[in-house]
Amino acid sequence: MPAPRIEQGNKVRFTYTAPGNTRPSTLDGTIISFIFKTQKAVIEVKGVGALTVPIGDIIRKLDK
Repeated sequence: MPAPRIEQGNKVRFTYTAPGNTRPSTLDGTIISFIFKTQKAVIEVKGVGALTVPIGDIIRKLDK
């Protein structure tokens, strides 16, 4: 199955491990921007703020 084409403004589901925590959480958010040099995405999550996660941690693109 090919990976979904994700772009700025898309809603996505991703895994995130908080600093000091060993167990990852699954969160939903909106992509704000990409950092191509480090292969990361900046994702805005309601109630949490902006998180920087590796692009490989994005699980799926959600419908708008």
